[in-house]
Amino acid sequence: GGGAPKAKKAAATTAGAETGETAEEEEDLTQRKPVEEKIIKYVEGVEEGAQDLFREGIAAALKVPPDYDLAQRKFSEAIEADASFLEAYTNLGKIHERMRRTEQALAVYRRALKANPENLDAQAYVGKIYLVNARAAKQIGNDVEYKRLLKEAKDTFDTVVARDADNVAVNNALALYWLIEEDL
Repeated sequence: GGGAPKAKKAAATTAGAETGETAEEEEDLTQRKPVEEKIIKYVEGVEEGAQDLFREGIAAALKVPPDYDLAQRKFSEAIEADASFLEAYTNLGKIHERMRRTEQALAVYRRALKANPENLDAQAYVGKIYLVNARAAKQIGNDVEYKRLLKEAKDTFDTVVARDADNVAVNNALALYWLIEEDL
């Protein structure tokens, strides 16, 4: 038998499924089956081109090792394509945080708030940067700046909690606040 390779495939029939019996049929392995392409779905209300750029930024950030420069560029381009695309701002800010560029992260989160004034997560991220800066001030012995920034952070968190006590971003940031405040 020099015929085409075959593989036996068990196919349950309706009657056979009830009794546990299967009918065997052969599958021709030489025939290519079309590969279904993944259908990329878009979030309604966000420019599709911005979402494509965002996905490229995510892919760059998740590479091993991460390509934060490319991710930063793609998130920035996504924001240019759709100025209200909150997730692009959030991810751009987080990239800056990972690169220890807190002032750039703060600027991005403030831009996110300007574009999405009611967004509580963006407010919490601004407060978190105040915490990071407060900790840095404390480490260099600038107690006045430390206390000012710590108060600014707490006031920001209190504002968010008053509107949504279950907000994850603010609750995570508050945990950091209490760690810093208690100097644990």
